[in-house]
Amino acid sequence: MNPLGQRKRAIALYGDNVYTVTQDNFVLALNARTGEKVWQTDRGGDGFVSNSSGPIVANGVVVAGSTCQYAGQGLLT
Repeated sequence: MNPLGQRKRAIALYGDNVYTVTQDNFVLALNARTGEKVWQTDRGGDGFVSNSSGPIVANGVVVAGSTCQYAGQGLLT
């Protein structure tokens, strides 16, 4: 795994959920009251892709950026 960009101090809150990105490239939502996983999605990529920031939620749409080891490339999901 790419160790760059993996330390996150950012989460997103929307409705009853807490949203975060994981080191293995998943975006997931946890119920804010119980901590139970509500959903997750695999962002794909490989060991060269890392999360460059925490997620943002706007009007129910979760946006998360990432960075790649290769210059000039990145990923937005």
